[in-house]
Amino acid sequence: MNIEIDLPRIRPTLESVLEYFELHAEKEPEPMLNPDDVTAGVISTEGKKESAVLIPLYEKDGELRVMVTWRSAHLRSHAGQICFPGGRVDDTDADLFETALRETHEEVGLDRADVKILGKLGKYYTQSGYSITPIVGYVEDPREFHPNPDEVAKVLEPPLDFFTDSSVYEIHRRTVGDLVRSYYSVTYDGYVIWGATCAMLVDLYKRLADHHSPT
Repeated sequence: MNIEIDLPRIRPTLESVLEYFELHAEKEPEPMLNPDDVTAGVISTEGKKESAVLIPLYEKDGELRVMVTWRSAHLRSHAGQICFPGGRVDDTDADLFETALRETHEEVGLDRADVKILGKLGKYYTQSGYSITPIVGYVEDPREFHPNPDEVAKVLEPPLDFFTDSSVYEIHRRTVGDLVRSYYSVTYDGYVIWGATCAMLVDLYKRLADHHSPT
């Protein structure tokens, strides 16, 4: 089933992404829209554990890319899934930006000094009890990533404009108890990206599409 959004096909450039976040730097993003609508009461926003992920953007081989990780199969949670690097807030973290940068360094070896924070997307609330804040960062000089094998099996570097085409997405529904649960998915190079990570890609797409003219 095709995604139930009406967005133009866009091809974001680094300049347009930077401009978007500069214009919205002072605004607190609205909570992320996703198939399980928070406002409908399907997912509560109360009592969630704070966490953050980094959405790393960078230019490579003439393309604007976004990095995601394929999580190791032996992990207790989200094993084998495609995710942005990140995790729960630590007591030593100064803020959510620090959480995202620390976790990214631990997972793929990206030095926090190499990341310019651009801004953040709206919070994503999970049924499993987390409030996830996606932090968007630009890596000015991307070097080879060094994934930690205890957490990451592989680093993927798809072009960002693959995800700014509504035709590549699907929406799925399944019944859990008395609720009909929904989630997005997209397949890139044989890897299925779904759930929170896919919803974040959709949210970034929506925000950038508002800033673009159709191409």
